[in-house]
Amino acid sequence: TYLESETRTLATQCGVSHMITKPAEPEKILQVVNEVLGMPQTPVTPPPIEEFRRNHLGLLLTKLAQKAETVAPRLDAMIELGLQFASERDPHRLLGSFCGAARKIVGARHATVALLDRENGMLHHRFTSGMNPETSARLDSPLPRVALPGNALSEQHPCRLHALPGDPRVVGLPGEHPPVHSFLSAPISSPDRIYGWLCLTNKLGTSGFNEEDEGLAQILCAQVGRIYENGSLYSEIQRTVQRLEAEVAERKQAQEEVRKLNAELERRVARRTGELAAANKELEAFSYSVSHDLRTPLRHIAGYTGILSAELGSLATPETRRLLDIISKSAGHMGQLIEDLLNLSRINRRELRYSTVPLSEIARGILNELKQASPHREVECVIAPDLRVRGDLNLLRIALDNLLRNAWKFTQKHPLSRIEVGAAEQEGETVCFVRDNGAGFDMAYVNKLFGAFQRLHSEAEFEGTGIGLAIVQRVILRHGGRIWAEGGVDEGATFYFLLPKTPDTDA
Repeated sequence: TYLESETRTLATQCGVSHMITKPAEPEKILQVVNEVLGMPQTPVTPPPIEEFRRNHLGLLLTKLAQKAETVAPRLDAMIELGLQFASERDPHRLLGSFCGAARKIVGARHATVALLDRENGMLHHRFTSGMNPETSARLDSPLPRVALPGNALSEQHPCRLHALPGDPRVVGLPGEHPPVHSFLSAPISSPDRIYGWLCLTNKLGTSGFNEEDEGLAQILCAQVGRIYENGSLYSEIQRTVQRLEAEVAERKQAQEEVRKLNAELERRVARRTGELAAANKELEAFSYSVSHDLRTPLRHIAGYTGILSAELGSLATPETRRLLDIISKSAGHMGQLIEDLLNLSRINRRELRYSTVPLSEIARGILNELKQASPHREVECVIAPDLRVRGDLNLLRIALDNLLRNAWKFTQKHPLSRIEVGAAEQEGETVCFVRDNGAGFDMAYVNKLFGAFQRLHSEAEFEGTGIGLAIVQRVILRHGGRIWAEGGVDEGATFYFLLPKTPDTDA
C-alpha cells in the first residue's frame, strides 16, 4: 500500500533480497522461499534505526494524505448527487447532473451519457463531462445500437476494458472522442427497459477500472434509471392533462370521455407514486449504505493518524505535525458531514405524532445545557412564559435545539449576548420566533439560509457543517408550516416559524 518505488528503495537498503507483490500465486511464493533457503547468507548492514523510521513513517504519512485527498471529492459528489436525486424532476437535467457526478465518484477522466432512441435504435451522446465544449458539441452524432463492445447492449450488462490502443471507435465511441485507454460502461435502465448508457473512460490514478468501480457504476445507473423513468412519466402525465383540458374547452360533448381519461390518469399517478415512494426508499437505503461505507476509511485515517502521532514522538518536525493535524481535522469534518446528512434524511421518514408541545419549557432546558457547557459565557436569555404549540414533540425539540444552538454560536463574539424566545401576533395568527443580537447576515442572501450545506460565514469564523437550518426548515415543512428569517450584518437575526392549527386531541 506504499509508494512502490520508494518502498523498493527502502527495502533494498534493509537487505531485502526478494519482494512479492499481492496478489501472488502459491507457486511464486514457494519458488521464492526455496531460493532464499538455498542462498548463502550475506550479512547486510541496515540503515540506522532513526533513518529507517523516518523513511518508513514518511512513506506512510504520504499515503495517508493521498487517501484523505481522494475520499473528500467522492463524498462531495455523492452528497450533491443524492440531493439532486431527491429534488430534480426534469429527466434531462437529472441525466446532465448524473454524468458529471458519476465521473467524480468513480474517478474517470471523461464521461458520456448516451440516450437510446427506441424508434430507430440509435444512440445519441447527449451529455458529457470532463471535455471542452468544442469536443462535446462534436459528439452528438447518432451511432447504431451495436456500437457498444460485444453484446453489452442486448445482454444489458456492464462492460469493462483496459489496455486499449487509444482509438475511441474500438469501444463504439465517436472518433471525435478523446483517446481511450481504459473503458467502463453500464446500462441506465429500469426493470422494464433500457434508457441509455453511461460510458466512463481513462481511470484516474491507475491503468484501468476495477470490479468495485463496475459495481458502483451499476448501482448509480440503476438508481438514476428508476428516477429518470418516473420523471419521464411525470412529464407525460402533465402533457396529457394539458391536452385534455384543451379538448374540454373545444368540445363539451367529450366530457364523459375526459372523465374516464382523468380517472385512468389518477390510477396511473397513484401507481407511479407508489413506485416513486419505493424508489425513494431504495435511494435512502443507498445513501445510508454509502455513508456507512465511507465511515470505515475515515476511522482508518483517524486511527492511523493517532498511531503516527504517538510513534513519531520527538522525531516529528513542525511540518509533520501540521500535516497530521490537517488529516485528523479533515477526517473529523467529513465524519460530521456524513452524520448530518443522515439526520437530514431521517426527518422525512419519521411519523408525526401530534400533542401539545411546551416550547418555553423545552427552550429553557436547552439553554441551561448550553450554559453548563460554556460557563464562562454571560448570555441574557429571555423566554416567553407558557408558550405552547401543537405538533410532534420530538421533531419540534430538534428544530428548537438547532435554532437555539445557532443563536448561541453566532453570539459568541459579542460581550453582551442576548437570546430571546417568544411569540407575536401577525394577521390573526401566532408566530413563534428565536431572536439574537449576534453576527446576523446580509438579507441579500436570505434565500441561502435554509439550503443544505449553505454557509454565509466561513468555517474559520464560526464552525459547523451548514445543515442545522436545513433540518429546521424540513421539520416545519413536515408540519405544513412555514419559516422565514430577518436580520442584518452585525445586527443579529430573528427566525420566525408558523405552525398550522390542529385538533387538540393527542395522536
